[in-house]
Amino acid sequence: MIADDVSLGEGVIIHHPDQVNLYGCILGDGCKIASFVEIQRGVVLGRNVKVEAFAFIPTGVAIGDGAFIGPHVCFTNDRYPASVAQSGELLGSNEWTVTPTRVGAGASIGANATIICGVTIGAMALVAAGAVVTRGRSARNAYFAGPSFSLAFFMERKLMAIRLQRHAASKPRYRRAISASATEPMAEPVRVGVIGYGYWGPNLVRNFAESPATEVVAVSDMSEQRLALAYERHPGIGVTSGADDILNDPDVDAVVIATPVSTHYALGMAALQAGKHLLMSKPLADTSAHCQRLIDEAASRGLVLMVDHTFLFTGAVRKIKQLVEEGNLGSLYYYDSVRVNLGLFQHDVNVLWDLAVHDLAIMEYVLGDQPCEVAATGATHLPGQPANMAYLTCFFNGNLIAHHHVNWLAPVKVRRTLIGGDRQMIVYDDLEPSEKVKVYDKGVTVRSGRERVYESMVGYRTGDMWAPQVSLTEALRVEAQHFAECIRNGIKPVSDGASGLRVVRILEAAVESMDMRGKPVAIPALVEAGATDGAAVAQTA
Repeated sequence: MIADDVSLGEGVIIHHPDQVNLYGCILGDGCKIASFVEIQRGVVLGRNVKVEAFAFIPTGVAIGDGAFIGPHVCFTNDRYPASVAQSGELLGSNEWTVTPTRVGAGASIGANATIICGVTIGAMALVAAGAVVTRGRSARNAYFAGPSFSLAFFMERKLMAIRLQRHAASKPRYRRAISASATEPMAEPVRVGVIGYGYWGPNLVRNFAESPATEVVAVSDMSEQRLALAYERHPGIGVTSGADDILNDPDVDAVVIATPVSTHYALGMAALQAGKHLLMSKPLADTSAHCQRLIDEAASRGLVLMVDHTFLFTGAVRKIKQLVEEGNLGSLYYYDSVRVNLGLFQHDVNVLWDLAVHDLAIMEYVLGDQPCEVAATGATHLPGQPANMAYLTCFFNGNLIAHHHVNWLAPVKVRRTLIGGDRQMIVYDDLEPSEKVKVYDKGVTVRSGRERVYESMVGYRTGDMWAPQVSLTEALRVEAQHFAECIRNGIKPVSDGASGLRVVRILEAAVESMDMRGKPVAIPALVEAGATDGAAVAQTA
Protein backbone atom coordinates (compact mmCIF):
# COMPACT_ATOMS: atom_id res chain seq x y z
CA MET A 1 0.00 0.00 0.00
CA ILE A 2 1.24 3.46 -0.89
CA ALA A 3 -0.65 6.12 1.10
CA ASP A 4 -1.80 9.36 -0.48
CA ASP A 5 0.51 11.45 1.73
CA VAL A 6 3.70 9.83 0.39
CA SER A 7 5.96 12.26 -1.51
CA LEU A 8 7.68 10.58 -4.45
CA GLY A 9 10.51 12.26 -6.36
CA GLU A 10 11.17 11.92 -10.06
CA GLY A 11 12.11 8.48 -11.37
CA VAL A 12 11.28 6.56 -8.17
CA ILE A 13 10.95 2.82 -8.84
CA ILE A 14 8.80 0.62 -6.59
CA HIS A 15 9.02 -2.93 -7.90
CA HIS A 16 5.74 -4.23 -6.43
CA PRO A 17 3.58 -1.34 -5.19
CA ASP A 18 1.00 -3.76 -3.79
CA GLN A 19 3.65 -5.48 -1.65
CA VAL A 20 5.01 -2.46 0.25
CA ASN A 21 3.77 -0.26 3.09
CA LEU A 22 4.65 3.39 2.52
CA TYR A 23 2.90 6.21 4.35
CA GLY A 24 3.77 9.82 5.22
CA CYS A 25 7.37 9.51 3.98
CA ILE A 26 9.49 11.43 1.48
CA LEU A 27 11.41 9.59 -1.24
CA GLY A 28 13.96 11.57 -3.27
CA ASP A 29 14.58 11.32 -6.99
CA GLY A 30 15.72 7.98 -8.37
CA CYS A 31 15.04 5.86 -5.26
CA LYS A 32 14.48 2.12 -5.75
CA ILE A 33 12.23 0.22 -3.34
CA ALA A 34 12.00 -3.60 -3.40
CA SER A 35 9.14 -5.83 -2.23
CA PHE A 36 7.88 -6.18 1.36
CA VAL A 37 9.48 -2.93 2.52
CA GLU A 38 7.84 -0.77 5.17
CA ILE A 39 8.69 2.95 5.42
CA GLN A 40 6.81 4.89 8.07
CA ARG A 41 5.60 8.43 8.50
CA GLY A 42 8.22 11.19 8.63
CA VAL A 43 11.04 9.13 7.12
CA VAL A 44 13.16 11.04 4.60
CA LEU A 45 15.16 9.33 1.85
CA GLY A 46 17.58 11.39 -0.27
CA ARG A 47 18.30 10.85 -3.96
CA ASN A 48 19.15 7.44 -5.43
CA VAL A 49 18.63 5.49 -2.20
CA LYS A 50 18.20 1.75 -2.76
CA VAL A 51 16.15 -0.27 -0.26
CA GLU A 52 16.14 -4.05 -0.62
CA ALA A 53 13.37 -6.52 0.29
CA PHE A 54 11.95 -6.87 3.81
CA ALA A 55 13.69 -3.75 5.13
CA PHE A 56 11.91 -1.90 7.94
CA ILE A 57 12.43 1.90 8.27
CA PRO A 58 10.33 3.48 11.06
CA THR A 59 9.54 7.08 11.96
CA GLY A 60 12.61 9.10 12.94
CA VAL A 61 15.02 7.81 10.31
CA ALA A 62 16.64 10.04 7.68
CA ILE A 63 18.84 8.53 4.95
CA GLY A 64 21.25 10.55 2.77
CA ASP A 65 21.78 10.47 -0.99
CA GLY A 66 23.06 7.27 -2.58
CA ALA A 67 22.79 5.08 0.53
CA PHE A 68 22.17 1.33 0.25
CA ILE A 69 19.86 -0.51 2.67
CA GLY A 70 20.25 -4.26 2.33
CA PRO A 71 17.57 -6.96 2.66
CA HIS A 72 16.03 -7.56 6.10
CA VAL A 73 17.70 -4.47 7.58
CA CYS A 74 15.78 -3.32 10.63
CA PHE A 75 15.90 0.16 12.15
CA THR A 76 14.48 0.89 15.60
CA ASN A 77 13.15 4.21 16.85
CA ASP A 78 12.50 3.62 20.55
CA ARG A 79 15.44 3.13 22.90
CA TYR A 80 13.38 1.17 25.42
CA PRO A 81 10.47 -0.40 23.56
CA ALA A 82 7.55 -1.76 25.59
CA SER A 83 3.92 -2.57 24.93
CA VAL A 84 2.52 -1.85 28.40
CA ALA A 85 3.18 0.70 31.10
CA GLN A 86 4.21 -0.18 34.65
CA SER A 87 0.55 -0.07 35.56
CA GLY A 88 -0.10 -2.90 33.12
CA GLU A 89 -2.11 -0.78 30.74
CA LEU A 90 -1.41 -0.79 27.02
CA LEU A 91 0.80 2.13 26.02
CA GLY A 92 -0.81 4.80 23.84
CA SER A 93 0.71 6.35 20.72
CA ASN A 94 1.88 9.41 22.64
CA GLU A 95 3.52 7.51 25.51
CA TRP A 96 6.83 6.75 23.86
CA THR A 97 9.59 8.89 22.39
CA VAL A 98 11.03 8.71 18.89
CA THR A 99 14.84 8.79 18.91
CA PRO A 100 16.16 9.98 15.52
CA THR A 101 18.64 7.98 13.46
CA ARG A 102 20.70 9.35 10.56
CA VAL A 103 22.39 7.50 7.70
CA GLY A 104 24.94 9.56 5.76
CA ALA A 105 25.23 9.90 2.01
CA GLY A 106 26.70 6.87 0.27
CA ALA A 107 26.60 4.64 3.36
CA SER A 108 26.01 0.91 2.86
CA ILE A 109 24.14 -1.30 5.35
CA GLY A 110 24.40 -5.04 4.74
CA ALA A 111 21.69 -7.70 4.96
CA ASN A 112 20.09 -8.55 8.32
CA ALA A 113 21.79 -5.64 10.10
CA THR A 114 19.97 -4.04 13.04
CA ILE A 115 20.39 -0.32 13.68
CA ILE A 116 19.58 0.74 17.23
CA CYS A 117 18.02 4.22 17.27
CA GLY A 118 19.90 7.37 18.17
CA VAL A 119 23.01 6.68 16.11
CA THR A 120 24.50 8.47 13.13
CA ILE A 121 26.09 6.34 10.42
CA GLY A 122 28.49 8.66 8.62
CA ALA A 123 28.83 9.26 4.90
CA MET A 124 30.38 6.33 3.00
CA ALA A 125 30.40 4.13 6.12
CA LEU A 126 30.00 0.37 5.72
CA VAL A 127 27.88 -1.79 8.03
CA ALA A 128 28.53 -5.48 7.46
CA ALA A 129 25.80 -8.09 7.09
CA GLY A 130 24.35 -9.25 10.39
CA ALA A 131 25.83 -6.38 12.39
CA VAL A 132 24.04 -4.83 15.36
CA VAL A 133 24.90 -1.11 15.45
CA THR A 134 24.54 0.40 18.91
CA ARG A 135 26.70 3.50 18.47
CA GLY A 136 27.47 5.91 15.64
CA ARG A 137 29.96 5.15 12.92
CA SER A 138 32.12 7.94 11.54
CA ALA A 139 32.30 8.71 7.84
CA ARG A 140 34.17 6.18 5.67
CA ASN A 141 34.41 3.81 8.66
CA ALA A 142 33.48 0.13 8.58
CA TYR A 143 31.48 -1.86 11.14
CA PHE A 144 32.47 -5.49 10.86
CA ALA A 145 30.26 -8.36 11.96
CA GLY A 146 30.00 -11.69 10.21
CA PRO A 147 31.58 -11.60 6.74
CA SER A 148 33.80 -8.52 6.58
CA PHE A 149 34.75 -6.27 3.68
CA SER A 150 38.35 -6.03 2.55
CA LEU A 151 40.11 -2.71 3.03
CA ALA A 152 40.80 -2.59 -0.71
CA PHE A 153 37.08 -2.86 -1.43
CA PHE A 154 36.33 -0.18 1.13
CA MET A 155 38.82 2.31 -0.35
CA GLU A 156 37.71 1.61 -3.90
CA ARG A 157 34.10 2.24 -2.93
CA LYS A 158 35.02 5.55 -1.30
CA LEU A 159 36.82 6.74 -4.44
CA MET A 160 33.96 5.52 -6.64
CA ALA A 161 31.46 7.62 -4.71
CA ILE A 162 33.54 10.75 -5.23
CA ARG A 163 33.81 10.02 -8.94
CA LEU A 164 30.03 9.59 -9.15
CA GLN A 165 29.67 13.17 -7.94
CA ARG A 166 31.57 14.27 -11.06
CA HIS A 167 29.46 12.20 -13.45
CA ALA A 168 26.65 13.35 -15.76
CA ALA A 169 28.11 16.73 -16.81
CA SER A 170 24.95 17.63 -18.72
CA LYS A 171 22.99 18.29 -15.53
CA PRO A 172 23.67 19.32 -11.92
CA ARG A 173 25.35 16.53 -9.93
CA TYR A 174 23.33 17.14 -6.80
CA ARG A 175 20.05 18.34 -5.41
CA ARG A 176 19.49 20.02 -2.09
CA ALA A 177 19.04 17.59 0.77
CA ILE A 178 15.51 17.05 2.07
CA SER A 179 15.19 18.13 5.69
CA ALA A 180 13.96 15.62 8.22
CA SER A 181 11.44 18.28 9.27
CA ALA A 182 10.31 18.97 5.71
CA THR A 183 6.69 18.49 6.70
CA GLU A 184 6.85 21.42 9.13
CA PRO A 185 5.81 24.84 7.75
CA MET A 186 8.72 27.27 7.52
CA ALA A 187 9.96 30.13 5.38
CA GLU A 188 11.80 29.01 2.27
CA PRO A 189 15.54 29.25 3.07
CA VAL A 190 18.04 30.96 0.81
CA ARG A 191 19.79 28.17 -1.10
CA VAL A 192 23.56 28.59 -1.00
CA GLY A 193 26.47 27.08 -2.91
CA VAL A 194 29.95 27.37 -1.40
CA ILE A 195 33.03 27.50 -3.63
CA GLY A 196 36.20 26.63 -1.73
CA TYR A 197 36.53 24.18 1.17
CA GLY A 198 40.06 24.89 2.38
CA TYR A 199 40.92 26.85 5.54
CA TRP A 200 37.85 29.10 5.88
CA GLY A 201 35.31 27.22 3.77
CA PRO A 202 34.41 24.61 6.44
CA ASN A 203 33.44 27.39 8.87
CA LEU A 204 31.23 29.01 6.25
CA VAL A 205 29.56 25.74 5.29
CA ARG A 206 28.90 24.82 8.91
CA ASN A 207 27.26 28.12 9.76
CA PHE A 208 25.20 28.37 6.59
CA ALA A 209 24.10 24.75 7.05
CA GLU A 210 23.05 25.35 10.66
CA SER A 211 21.26 28.65 10.03
CA PRO A 212 17.48 28.29 9.65
CA ALA A 213 17.55 31.11 7.10
CA THR A 214 19.85 29.33 4.66
CA GLU A 215 20.40 25.89 3.16
CA VAL A 216 23.68 24.67 1.69
CA VAL A 217 22.93 23.01 -1.64
CA ALA A 218 26.45 22.10 -2.68
CA VAL A 219 30.17 22.57 -2.02
CA SER A 220 32.83 22.89 -4.71
CA ASP A 221 36.55 22.32 -4.31
CA MET A 222 39.34 21.06 -6.56
CA SER A 223 40.55 18.60 -3.91
CA GLU A 224 38.82 15.23 -3.73
CA GLN A 225 40.11 14.83 -0.19
CA ARG A 226 38.38 18.04 0.87
CA LEU A 227 35.18 17.00 -0.89
CA ALA A 228 35.22 13.72 1.01
CA LEU A 229 35.67 15.70 4.24
CA ALA A 230 32.69 17.90 3.34
CA TYR A 231 30.64 14.72 2.80
CA GLU A 232 31.73 13.39 6.17
CA ARG A 233 30.74 16.52 8.04
CA HIS A 234 27.55 17.28 6.14
CA PRO A 235 25.91 14.12 4.77
CA GLY A 236 23.45 14.91 2.00
CA ILE A 237 25.13 18.09 0.76
CA GLY A 238 26.18 17.81 -2.88
CA VAL A 239 29.86 18.04 -3.76
CA THR A 240 31.55 18.78 -7.05
CA SER A 241 35.03 19.65 -8.28
CA GLY A 242 33.66 22.16 -10.78
CA ALA A 243 32.61 25.66 -9.66
CA ASP A 244 30.56 25.95 -12.85
CA ASP A 245 28.23 23.24 -11.56
CA ILE A 246 27.21 25.56 -8.73
CA LEU A 247 27.04 28.67 -10.90
CA ASN A 248 24.82 26.92 -13.46
CA ASP A 249 22.52 25.26 -10.94
CA PRO A 250 19.05 26.88 -10.91
CA ASP A 251 18.52 25.59 -7.36
CA VAL A 252 21.27 27.90 -6.06
CA ASP A 253 20.15 31.41 -5.04
CA ALA A 254 23.44 32.71 -3.68
CA VAL A 255 27.13 31.84 -3.91
CA VAL A 256 29.71 32.08 -1.13
CA ILE A 257 33.32 32.20 -2.34
CA ALA A 258 36.25 31.25 -0.09
CA THR A 259 39.16 30.88 -2.50
CA PRO A 260 42.56 32.61 -2.94
CA VAL A 261 42.42 36.37 -3.49
CA SER A 262 43.69 36.07 -7.06
CA THR A 263 40.53 34.13 -8.02
CA HIS A 264 38.00 36.46 -6.39
CA TYR A 265 37.31 38.70 -9.34
CA ALA A 266 36.83 36.00 -11.99
CA LEU A 267 34.68 33.76 -9.79
CA GLY A 268 32.73 36.68 -8.36
CA MET A 269 31.96 38.13 -11.77
CA ALA A 270 30.88 34.70 -13.06
CA ALA A 271 28.55 34.30 -10.07
CA LEU A 272 26.94 37.70 -10.57
CA GLN A 273 26.56 37.16 -14.31
CA ALA A 274 24.84 33.84 -13.50
CA GLY A 275 22.29 35.80 -11.47
CA LYS A 276 23.53 34.70 -8.03
CA HIS A 277 23.74 36.88 -4.95
CA LEU A 278 27.33 36.93 -3.74
CA LEU A 279 29.18 36.75 -0.42
CA MET A 280 32.91 37.11 -1.05
CA SER A 281 35.60 36.26 1.49
CA LYS A 282 37.94 39.11 2.36
CA PRO A 283 39.27 41.07 0.59
CA LEU A 284 36.64 41.68 -2.08
CA ALA A 285 39.17 41.51 -4.95
CA ASP A 286 42.86 41.95 -5.73
CA THR A 287 42.51 45.51 -7.08
CA SER A 288 40.17 48.43 -6.53
CA ALA A 289 39.33 48.39 -10.25
CA HIS A 290 38.10 44.81 -9.95
CA CYS A 291 36.12 45.76 -6.83
CA GLN A 292 34.43 48.56 -8.72
CA ARG A 293 33.45 46.26 -11.59
CA LEU A 294 31.92 43.75 -9.19
CA ILE A 295 29.96 46.54 -7.52
CA ASP A 296 28.71 47.83 -10.88
CA GLU A 297 27.73 44.34 -12.02
CA ALA A 298 25.78 43.63 -8.82
CA ALA A 299 24.03 46.99 -8.98
CA SER A 300 23.03 46.57 -12.63
CA ARG A 301 21.48 43.17 -11.90
CA GLY A 302 19.84 44.07 -8.59
CA LEU A 303 21.90 41.49 -6.69
CA VAL A 304 23.27 41.60 -3.16
CA LEU A 305 27.06 41.90 -3.01
CA MET A 306 28.51 41.39 0.44
CA VAL A 307 32.05 40.96 1.78
CA ASP A 308 32.91 38.50 4.54
CA HIS A 309 34.34 41.03 6.99
CA THR A 310 33.52 38.64 9.81
CA PHE A 311 34.49 40.82 12.77
CA LEU A 312 31.81 43.37 11.93
CA PHE A 313 29.27 40.80 13.09
CA THR A 314 30.79 40.13 16.50
CA GLY A 315 28.98 41.44 19.54
CA ALA A 316 32.16 43.20 20.69
CA VAL A 317 32.68 45.27 17.55
CA ARG A 318 29.00 46.16 17.36
CA LYS A 319 29.07 47.34 20.97
CA ILE A 320 32.17 49.48 20.26
CA LYS A 321 30.44 51.08 17.30
CA GLN A 322 27.43 51.84 19.48
CA LEU A 323 29.60 53.48 22.15
CA VAL A 324 31.40 55.60 19.56
CA GLU A 325 28.19 56.67 17.81
CA GLU A 326 26.51 57.58 21.11
CA GLY A 327 29.44 59.87 21.92
CA ASN A 328 30.60 58.05 25.05
CA LEU A 329 34.24 58.52 24.07
CA GLY A 330 33.83 62.14 23.07
CA SER A 331 36.11 63.47 20.34
CA LEU A 332 38.33 60.67 19.09
CA TYR A 333 42.11 61.01 19.32
CA TYR A 334 43.51 57.69 18.11
CA TYR A 335 42.77 54.15 16.96
CA ASP A 336 45.57 51.65 17.61
CA SER A 337 45.45 47.92 16.79
CA VAL A 338 47.82 44.94 17.07
CA ARG A 339 47.16 41.66 15.25
CA VAL A 340 50.16 39.34 15.44
CA ASN A 341 50.77 35.59 15.57
CA LEU A 342 53.10 32.88 14.32
CA GLY A 343 51.84 32.11 10.79
CA LEU A 344 49.93 31.32 8.75
CA PHE A 345 52.32 32.50 6.02
CA GLN A 346 50.53 33.26 2.75
CA HIS A 347 52.17 32.98 -0.66
CA ASP A 348 49.85 35.12 -2.78
CA VAL A 349 49.37 38.19 -0.52
CA ASN A 350 51.44 40.01 2.08
CA VAL A 351 50.60 40.36 5.76
CA LEU A 352 48.68 43.60 5.21
CA TRP A 353 46.26 41.95 2.79
CA ASP A 354 45.93 38.93 5.08
CA LEU A 355 45.70 40.40 8.59
CA ALA A 356 45.36 44.19 8.38
CA VAL A 357 42.28 43.76 6.19
CA HIS A 358 40.39 42.75 9.35
CA ASP A 359 41.44 45.82 11.33
CA LEU A 360 40.82 48.19 8.44
CA ALA A 361 37.29 46.84 8.04
CA ILE A 362 36.66 47.23 11.78
CA MET A 363 38.15 50.74 11.80
CA GLU A 364 36.08 51.85 8.83
CA TYR A 365 32.92 50.41 10.40
CA VAL A 366 33.47 51.82 13.90
CA LEU A 367 34.70 55.27 12.93
CA GLY A 368 32.40 55.77 9.97
CA ASP A 369 35.18 57.75 8.31
CA GLN A 370 37.81 57.18 5.65
CA PRO A 371 41.52 58.03 5.94
CA CYS A 372 42.84 60.67 3.59
CA GLU A 373 46.45 59.45 3.63
CA VAL A 374 48.45 56.38 4.69
CA ALA A 375 52.06 55.51 5.37
CA ALA A 376 53.37 51.99 5.71
CA THR A 377 56.61 50.17 6.35
CA GLY A 378 57.28 46.44 6.37
CA ALA A 379 59.84 43.72 5.96
CA THR A 380 60.26 40.26 4.45
CA HIS A 381 62.30 37.70 6.37
CA LEU A 382 61.71 34.65 4.16
CA PRO A 383 63.40 34.81 0.75
CA GLY A 384 61.00 35.11 -2.15
CA GLN A 385 57.94 35.55 0.07
CA PRO A 386 55.66 38.58 0.65
CA ALA A 387 56.19 40.94 3.56
CA ASN A 388 55.51 39.10 6.82
CA MET A 389 55.36 42.12 9.14
CA ALA A 390 54.15 45.67 8.62
CA TYR A 391 53.23 48.91 10.36
CA LEU A 392 50.46 50.99 8.81
CA THR A 393 49.49 54.52 9.83
CA CYS A 394 46.24 56.09 8.64
CA PHE A 395 45.74 59.85 8.73
CA PHE A 396 42.31 61.42 8.88
CA ASN A 397 41.13 64.98 8.40
CA GLY A 398 41.58 66.63 11.78
CA ASN A 399 43.81 65.22 14.52
CA LEU A 400 42.52 61.63 14.50
CA ILE A 401 45.23 59.08 13.70
CA ALA A 402 45.14 55.27 13.39
CA HIS A 403 47.95 52.76 13.57
CA HIS A 404 47.96 49.04 12.75
CA HIS A 405 50.68 46.51 13.56
CA VAL A 406 50.46 43.10 11.83
CA ASN A 407 52.97 40.27 11.94
CA TRP A 408 53.16 36.58 10.94
CA LEU A 409 56.40 36.12 12.88
CA ALA A 410 55.37 36.78 16.49
CA PRO A 411 55.87 34.28 19.34
CA VAL A 412 52.43 34.95 20.81
CA LYS A 413 49.00 35.65 19.42
CA VAL A 414 47.71 39.16 20.13
CA ARG A 415 44.38 40.66 19.03
CA ARG A 416 44.09 44.02 20.78
CA THR A 417 42.70 47.42 19.82
CA LEU A 418 42.80 50.70 21.76
CA ILE A 419 40.50 53.61 20.95
CA GLY A 420 41.08 56.89 22.77
CA GLY A 421 38.80 59.88 23.12
CA ASP A 422 38.75 63.02 25.22
CA ARG A 423 36.12 61.52 27.55
CA GLN A 424 36.65 57.76 27.66
CA MET A 425 38.89 55.04 26.21
CA ILE A 426 38.24 51.50 25.01
CA VAL A 427 40.41 48.38 25.11
CA TYR A 428 39.12 45.59 22.86
CA ASP A 429 40.84 42.22 23.30
CA ASP A 430 39.35 39.59 21.02
CA LEU A 431 41.17 36.79 22.87
CA GLU A 432 39.41 37.54 26.15
CA PRO A 433 36.81 34.80 26.78
CA SER A 434 34.15 37.09 28.26
CA GLU A 435 35.13 40.73 28.90
CA LYS A 436 36.26 41.48 25.36
CA VAL A 437 35.42 45.19 25.62
CA LYS A 438 36.54 47.34 28.55
CA VAL A 439 35.66 51.02 28.83
CA TYR A 440 37.95 53.22 30.91
CA ASP A 441 36.88 56.55 32.32
CA LYS A 442 40.38 57.94 31.97
CA GLY A 443 41.90 60.88 30.15
CA VAL A 444 43.55 64.24 30.46
CA THR A 445 42.31 67.78 30.80
CA VAL A 446 44.23 70.84 29.71
CA ARG A 447 43.68 73.98 31.79
CA SER A 448 43.89 77.30 30.04
CA GLY A 449 46.30 79.80 31.49
CA ARG A 450 49.73 81.31 31.17
CA GLU A 451 51.55 79.00 33.52
CA ARG A 452 55.01 78.18 32.29
CA VAL A 453 55.28 74.85 34.04
CA TYR A 454 53.93 72.17 31.67
CA GLU A 455 52.76 69.85 34.44
CA SER A 456 50.49 72.53 35.86
CA MET A 457 48.55 72.78 32.59
CA VAL A 458 47.74 69.07 32.19
CA GLY A 459 45.44 67.22 34.56
CA TYR A 460 44.97 63.44 34.64
CA ARG A 461 41.55 61.92 35.16
CA THR A 462 41.30 58.37 36.50
CA GLY A 463 37.84 56.90 36.86
CA ASP A 464 36.17 53.51 36.79
CA MET A 465 36.48 50.67 34.32
CA TRP A 466 33.40 48.79 33.18
CA ALA A 467 32.89 45.91 30.78
CA PRO A 468 29.62 46.15 28.87
CA GLN A 469 27.76 42.95 28.13
CA VAL A 470 28.24 41.82 24.53
CA SER A 471 26.69 39.03 22.53
CA LEU A 472 28.93 35.95 22.23
CA THR A 473 26.98 34.47 19.32
CA GLU A 474 29.38 33.24 16.64
CA ALA A 475 29.95 36.04 14.14
CA LEU A 476 29.53 33.81 11.09
CA ARG A 477 26.12 32.70 12.35
CA VAL A 478 25.03 36.35 12.57
CA GLU A 479 26.58 37.05 9.17
CA ALA A 480 24.74 34.16 7.49
CA GLN A 481 21.44 35.40 8.91
CA HIS A 482 22.20 38.96 7.78
CA PHE A 483 23.11 37.83 4.26
CA ALA A 484 19.80 35.97 3.96
CA GLU A 485 17.84 38.99 5.26
CA CYS A 486 19.54 41.28 2.76
CA ILE A 487 18.55 38.94 -0.08
CA ARG A 488 14.96 38.54 1.09
CA ASN A 489 14.27 42.15 1.98
CA GLY A 490 16.60 44.13 -0.28
CA ILE A 491 18.56 45.51 2.69
CA LYS A 492 21.94 47.14 2.28
CA PRO A 493 24.55 44.80 3.82
CA VAL A 494 26.66 46.05 6.70
CA SER A 495 29.74 44.96 4.74
CA ASP A 496 28.56 45.83 1.25
CA GLY A 497 30.61 46.15 -1.93
CA ALA A 498 31.49 49.77 -1.24
CA SER A 499 32.84 48.80 2.18
CA GLY A 500 35.03 46.18 0.53
CA LEU A 501 36.25 48.70 -2.03
CA ARG A 502 37.26 51.23 0.64
CA VAL A 503 39.35 48.62 2.42
CA VAL A 504 41.09 47.53 -0.78
CA ARG A 505 41.92 51.13 -1.67
CA ILE A 506 43.65 51.56 1.69
CA LEU A 507 45.58 48.32 1.14
CA GLU A 508 46.70 49.42 -2.32
CA ALA A 509 47.91 52.76 -0.99
CA ALA A 510 49.67 51.00 1.91
CA VAL A 511 51.57 48.69 -0.44
CA GLU A 512 52.58 51.68 -2.57
CA SER A 513 53.84 53.50 0.53
CA MET A 514 55.70 50.40 1.76
CA ASP A 515 57.47 50.13 -1.59
CA MET A 516 58.68 53.72 -1.02
CA ARG A 517 59.86 52.93 2.54
CA GLY A 518 57.03 54.70 4.28
CA LYS A 519 56.42 57.73 2.11
CA PRO A 520 52.81 58.91 2.69
CA VAL A 521 50.33 58.17 -0.10
CA ALA A 522 47.11 60.14 -0.45
CA ILE A 523 43.75 58.38 -0.85
CA PRO A 524 41.18 60.41 -2.80
CA ALA A 525 37.79 60.61 -1.10
CA LEU A 526 34.96 58.39 -2.30
CA VAL A 527 31.47 59.55 -3.08
CA GLU A 528 28.78 56.89 -2.89
CA ALA A 529 26.17 56.72 -5.60
CA GLY A 530 22.87 54.85 -5.36
CA ALA A 531 22.71 51.16 -6.14
CA THR A 532 19.70 48.91 -6.47
CA ASP A 533 20.95 46.33 -3.99
CA GLY A 534 22.32 48.76 -1.47
CA ALA A 535 25.90 47.90 -2.38
CA ALA A 536 26.81 51.50 -2.99
CA VAL A 537 28.78 52.27 -6.11
CA ALA A 538 31.85 54.29 -5.19
CA GLN A 539 33.35 56.92 -7.47
CA THR A 540 36.57 58.84 -7.02
CA ALA A 541 35.79 62.43 -6.19
